Amino acid sequence: MSTSTDTARSFVGATQSEVDTRRAATRLRNLLRVNALFSTITGLVAVAAGGPVADLLGVDQVWVVRTLGAGLVGFAGVVFVVSGVRTSLLRPASLVVSIGDLGWVAGTLVTFALGWLSTSGVAAMVATGVVVLGLGLAQLRARAAAARAIGASEADYDEVPPVEIVTFDRRAAVTAEQLWPVMIDHELYAKLALNLKAATSLTPDGFGFQRSCTDASGRSWSETCTLWEPGRRFDVDVDTSDYPYPLARMQGSWRVEPADPSGSIVGMTFAFQPTPGIRGRLFVAVMHLAFPPILKRIVRGWIRAATTSSPHDTVGSMTSQVVGTVPDLVDDQDMNDTNDNDLTTTVTGYFECWNALDDTARAAAIERTWAPDATSTDPVAAVAGRDAIAAMMAATLDTYPGHRFAQIGDLDAHHDMVRWGWEMVDPNGQRVIDGIDIASVDDQGRLVNLTGFFGAPIPGMTSTTTS
Repeated sequence: MSTSTDTARSFVGATQSEVDTRRAATRLRNLLRVNALFSTITGLVAVAAGGPVADLLGVDQVWVVRTLGAGLVGFAGVVFVVSGVRTSLLRPASLVVSIGDLGWVAGTLVTFALGWLSTSGVAAMVATGVVVLGLGLAQLRARAAAARAIGASEADYDEVPPVEIVTFDRRAAVTAEQLWPVMIDHELYAKLALNLKAATSLTPDGFGFQRSCTDASGRSWSETCTLWEPGRRFDVDVDTSDYPYPLARMQGSWRVEPADPSGSIVGMTFAFQPTPGIRGRLFVAVMHLAFPPILKRIVRGWIRAATTSSPHDTVGSMTSQVVGTVPDLVDDQDMNDTNDNDLTTTVTGYFECWNALDDTARAAAIERTWAPDATSTDPVAAVAGRDAIAAMMAATLDTYPGHRFAQIGDLDAHHDMVRWGWEMVDPNGQRVIDGIDIASVDDQGRLVNLTGFFGAPIPGMTSTTTS
C-alpha cells in the first residue's frame, strides 16, 4: 500500500513520461552549459594571451584574436542564458546556438581554404572545431529527443525557472529486501553523502515522517516524506524556506526494485528548481557536476552495507558495519598493539572479500585485508597467498551462486589474535552453514593465518536466520 500527498506538486513522483521528459530537457540544458564553459575558457585564453595565441595561429593582428575571444565570451553568456530559459523557449533557442556552432565550424574551414593559418594554427583550430562540432550535433540530437518527449506528453513543463531532473540507477547483486533497511538508515545516508554531516529522523519512518539534515558547514534544514511504499520507495520534499542553497524547490526519491531472484535495481531521482537570478543558475550548473559522484558513492555504500550485513541486522548495526565503527567489540581485553577499530576494519574487509561483486573488487579487497603470504585453512581447503585465496573464494561462490557471508555476533580478540562467528545464507536469506574463524594479524591489521571451523559458533553468538 502506498500513500502520497497532493498538497504540493511532486516532480519526482510524476508519471514516468513526465520524469523522462524533464530528463531529456535537462540533458539539453547541460550540453548548453558545457558549450558555454568551453566557449568561456577559449575566449578568455584568446583575450588574456592574445599575442601567444596569434603566434600559434600564424596571425599577425593580435587585435583580431582578442576581438574573436571577446566575441566567444559574449557567445558563452548567451548560451548560458539559453540553458536556463523556460522549456517552451528551449528548443528554438538551442537551435540558434547549434546553428552558431556549425557556423563556427564553417568559418574554420574557410580559413583553411584561404591559407590564413600556420600549421600549428590549423592543428589548434581543428581540435577546437571538433569539440564545437561535437557539441553542436549533440545539442541537435538532445533537442530532437526533448521535442519528441514533450510532444508525447500533456503535462506542463513551463515553470520559471525550469525544474530539472537528475537520476542515478545501478543494478545490485543483492535483493530488494536486503537493500531496503539500508536505504532508510538516515545516519548511514549522512555518512555516505559527501555534502552532509548529519541526518536525523524526527518522527517514526512512514508517510509524513520528518528528518533534519545538516551540511558540512553546520547549516540545517528539514525534509518531509511525501510518499512511502514500504520495501520499495520513499520520496521527500525539502523545506527550502531554511535551505542554505539557492534552490526554490528540492525533492528526492529513493527506490529499489527486484531485478531477478537474487538481484535488484537501486536508484535515486532528484528534482530541483533554482531561485531566480544568476546565483541560482550557477549553483544548478555546479550541482550537475557534483551530483554524479555523490549519488554513485551513496548507492555503492548501500550495496556494501547490504552485502556485509546479516539479513536480520538492525538499521543501526548496518551503519556501524559499513563505516567500521561497531561499538563494544572487546570488553576489557588486553589488545596490546592491536586496537579495536583496526580489527573491525579487518573483519569487515574479510566479508567484503567474500561478498565482492566481481573478481576485480575481490582482488582489491584481498589486497587491503590479507598479508601477501597469508594462509587460509578450513575443513575443505588449505591455500596460501592472495591469488590462491581469491581463487578459493571465487570457486566457493561459483558452487553457491547468489549466496553471501555475514558476521554473527561481536569480535573476540587478544594480542594479535581475533575470532568471530559467521554464516553463509542463500539468496532467500536462509542460513546454509555457520562457523568460527580464528586469525592472526600483522602490525598493519592484515590477516596472516586464518583457520576456519564449521558448526556451532562461539558461545553467545546467535543468529536469528532460519535454518
